[in-house]
Amino acid sequence: MKKIINIVIITLCLLGVLTGCQKKNNTTNSLNETPSELLSKIVSKASEYDKDEEYGLATIEVEEHKITKEETEDVLGLSEKDFSKYVDTALESKVVNSWVNHSIVVVKIKDGQDIKEVAEKIVKNTSPSRFGCLKASKIEGAYYGNYVIYAASDETIVDNVIKAFKEITNNKQTIITRENNWDTNFFDE
Repeated sequence: MKKIINIVIITLCLLGVLTGCQKKNNTTNSLNETPSELLSKIVSKASEYDKDEEYGLATIEVEEHKITKEETEDVLGLSEKDFSKYVDTALESKVVNSWVNHSIVVVKIKDGQDIKEVAEKIVKNTSPSRFGCLKASKIEGAYYGNYVIYAASDETIVDNVIKAFKEITNNKQTIITRENNWDTNFFDE
């Protein structure tokens, strides 16, 4: 009887050790797209949702722009030190040759960083007045895996960008809403 109990105990111990040594599943959610592909996908899907044929997202001429350390304070609301610490890649879809208050940003965060903390810093601290005398009507962002996205534009475009990201992530993203605590444009002051 003691032999059977010993065999059972040894078997359970071995199972415990083997189970503990197995490679753990990566619980981090991820997207397969590069930052550039993700930005293009978001802009494309958001344009499909936008029914405004005169002033909608599909009518705005935009270009992809890589955000540098020198621009990070206005565009991402991060210091240069935080940019170096947190950001792997940051891209912006912005209007070409105009001061239109429109921007869609995709940021790939470095591995090992607290995505929620970084996402909240970015969305809460980006400058709504970086478009010259005009300011974005709404700023809202989201994060999923190691990506943070946000849109600063008019309300419809921002809503469509968030809707596009929700679709891309199968509703697994976390939304960050920023309270509008700034004037909509220069002339309202």
